[in-house]
Amino acid sequence: MSTVQGSTDSEGTSEELSASVDTASLEGVLRRVDELTELGEHQGALHLLDMARTTFPPNAHVETARGWAFENLGPDHLESAGNAYAEALRLDPEVLEAREGLGNVLFSRGDIDAANQLYREVVERVDGSDGEDILALELQGWCLYKLNEFERAVEVFTTALGKDASTVAVRFDLGLALLARGDVGRAVAEYGASIAQLRRVAASRRVGALKVALEDLDAGMEERLSVRQNYAAREMRNRLAWELSEARAAVIPDALELTADPSGDA
Repeated sequence: MSTVQGSTDSEGTSEELSASVDTASLEGVLRRVDELTELGEHQGALHLLDMARTTFPPNAHVETARGWAFENLGPDHLESAGNAYAEALRLDPEVLEAREGLGNVLFSRGDIDAANQLYREVVERVDGSDGEDILALELQGWCLYKLNEFERAVEVFTTALGKDASTVAVRFDLGLALLARGDVGRAVAEYGASIAQLRRVAASRRVGALKVALEDLDAGMEERLSVRQNYAAREMRNRLAWELSEARAAVIPDALELTADPSGDA
């Protein structure tokens, strides 16, 4: 799942979005990190975050974003991801993204009991809230999925989409939870709707969401027999891989078009 809220409402390339960002402020740095994350540029995001650590006071959101960047750089960086999430929780125990992120790291490293404890804590904290925060609902739904509580995970993801149908990351998560539950028809429909949403934006802005969705589906197939034996899972995986390949292939032509001389002169 993605801790960055993937919405397809806004238009514009990453270059246009970045042009207005003030990297002299922490808020500006974090906005730029969100953009880089959307592009799947996690090493670049980590570079900015490391700069922020030397420029601004310690901040739980910076550490949480570092954890996500490390997590997405691959298994060799899981220890660094876990350390960043733990530091975020030390700075602010109420940051749900850090609690869920540390749970994911522990799960990946085989410490299932500790991971499940963190997932339960996220679920309980969101249960005790007003239920209006889309990100909190996304995190709760993911934790329920990881706890194999598929029925309730589907319910929570559906509630989140009812509040904001543009959050493509939530829709991908819903598709995965439906696969795990064995609801093939709805799962295929949600994956298809997610891809259709992404196709409305620039190719560069599809990469991050597609990469996370593909990795989550791969993990689901490895972790859960109900997903692995579902005939639609392999079909969805192939489609996501193709969409990701197409988006990556289109990024360079998009960049060339942006930098082309409008006069047509070489």
